[in-house]
Amino acid sequence: MGSGSPSELAFGLDQKSLLGRQLKVEALVAVCMKAQGFDYVPMDPTTVVVGQGKFVVTGLTADEFRRLYGYGITTTYDSVAPGGKVGSPNPNATIRDGLSATDRKAYDRALNGGSVAGTFADAVVQGDFSKLAGCNRSAAAEVFGGSEALNVVQSVLDELDKRVTADPQMAQAERAWANCLGAAGFKYATSDQIDESLRRRLDAIVGTSGGTGYDHAALSALQQEELRIADGDWACEIKFKQPVEPKVIAAVERAYFDAHPDLAAKVKG
Repeated sequence: MGSGSPSELAFGLDQKSLLGRQLKVEALVAVCMKAQGFDYVPMDPTTVVVGQGKFVVTGLTADEFRRLYGYGITTTYDSVAPGGKVGSPNPNATIRDGLSATDRKAYDRALNGGSVAGTFADAVVQGDFSKLAGCNRSAAAEVFGGSEALNVVQSVLDELDKRVTADPQMAQAERAWANCLGAAGFKYATSDQIDESLRRRLDAIVGTSGGTGYDHAALSALQQEELRIADGDWACEIKFKQPVEPKVIAAVERAYFDAHPDLAAKVKG
């Protein structure tokens, strides 16, 4: 969503408000985890947690992150990305690693319902709060004014996404982007397909339970491919999507919120 878009203004999803919300979410997660018998260190929302949540990258611009880690899906699995070393250990991964196998499962259930769902920050980036669970979900719900308010935000974001995707200008830009990426050797129709493919191929190499007994050469090759895809994706996005997407999003959101002026009142500011 572009800066100052109607959904950002209505739901506090602009950059400044998001940082405040993330600080509140992290503090609430710590309280929630403590109530269930676990320590949790609130994370600085200006840092980026990557690599199955095990590492923290600080002080990188989006462009620097892309060049070093691509999408951060396969490139941080083994702690060192192809482009350089990851920043510092995630203190919460250290806490979790110090627990017994039984307590680690309990920790995961408390934090995220035992699922692979990401953090509040991940949900914001993906525009998908539906997979949040455990303390991550209860904290996110509280900063928006409750579970129902969070559901309102999610339903609106889903509807806006459908309308943006269906817009003729956006659909044409998406096809041009896909053709551009295909010309670079990568056959994907949508950005979601890239994520899904990389995660599936990572699981095929390392297994869903992780560990070190996998084909390290195969993982390295996949990591290098992720970096190439990310570079090609960015080049094609700049050329075809960026000139169109902000205008389409702004128009779709404005029309939607004009037709539903009561939505903002359902969500805590």
